[in-house]
Amino acid sequence: MNFRRLIWLLLVKLLLAPAASAAGETKLSGIVFGDYYYIAANHLDSLEGQNGFWLRRIYFTVDQTIAPEWDLRFRLEASGPGDFSTSAVALSPTVKDAHLRWQRGLHAILIGISPSPTWDVVEDVWGFRSVEKTLLDLQRMGSAREFGVSFKGSFDQAKKVRYHAMIGNGNGEKSETDKGKKILGSVGFYPTGQVVLEGYADFEPRKGHYDRFTLHGFAAYRAEKFRMGVLLARQSRQNGIDSQGHHKDNIVINVGSVFAAGSVSPRISLLGRIDRVFDPNPDATKIPPIPFAANAKSTFIIGGVDYSPVENVHLIPNLEIVSYDKPDTDVIGRMTFSYQWK
Repeated sequence: MNFRRLIWLLLVKLLLAPAASAAGETKLSGIVFGDYYYIAANHLDSLEGQNGFWLRRIYFTVDQTIAPEWDLRFRLEASGPGDFSTSAVALSPTVKDAHLRWQRGLHAILIGISPSPTWDVVEDVWGFRSVEKTLLDLQRMGSAREFGVSFKGSFDQAKKVRYHAMIGNGNGEKSETDKGKKILGSVGFYPTGQVVLEGYADFEPRKGHYDRFTLHGFAAYRAEKFRMGVLLARQSRQNGIDSQGHHKDNIVINVGSVFAAGSVSPRISLLGRIDRVFDPNPDATKIPPIPFAANAKSTFIIGGVDYSPVENVHLIPNLEIVSYDKPDTDVIGRMTFSYQWK
């Protein structure tokens, strides 16, 4: 039996199975989002005029409480490649989350595939994953998930000081490929109900002298009808060994992001974001569906309007602009949609 068929059989079994022995122990939820996009301008002539429909993500999540201090999460993800070259590929599910959690008091331990601390808090404050990934995610400077052991909690009853530490394979949701382990950790300060301050660091050993070290600082203000955030990050990458056996100069990528969103009526919100990549990113060409230029610094701008005709349904016309120090500017117009069930 191939893996894809196994996943679908498991999904059907979960849908058809009785909820649980006790009411409220099992919860099913999901989200779908995608776009119609039109590339009005691009530094690559071959992409100008490209347009189409892109179903970017489908999530199906099962949360179950199995004992007073134990619960688990299983989440499937399906996504389209969005790379203008892969065709005739049907959406197929992969495992996004699969972890067991033990929680006592203010502290918890998670074992399995679970969210990494790299941009978990930033994405939560940004709140528009359906429109775009957060800065480090978009620039391929980390992973949203890790397979390993995670420690989360708070140092005080008011939860003003929180932590999230993790030891993982360093290969996202995938299996281990080397003997090194990625170490990740964040500490968050929540002095009031509206203010969020976070410091983050990770170290990832890679084969062949290609280790990576990442730092970021994040500050945000979050109120009922308005939120904004500022993120600064730096990643240093070893660059291998030259023919003389000497270490090549490290690749250093400094980035920053400022974003804001606010409600102007019960059904309409405005959103805006500016990312600055201060150093050329060698992985920029792998960003779908833009892709960015890898040999230039860039400024990425997002603006949009979120219209929610009914609860949990969103229509978000938005514009993305990438301005470079050297190549031409990229301009992409999109109609993003998302809907979810809880």
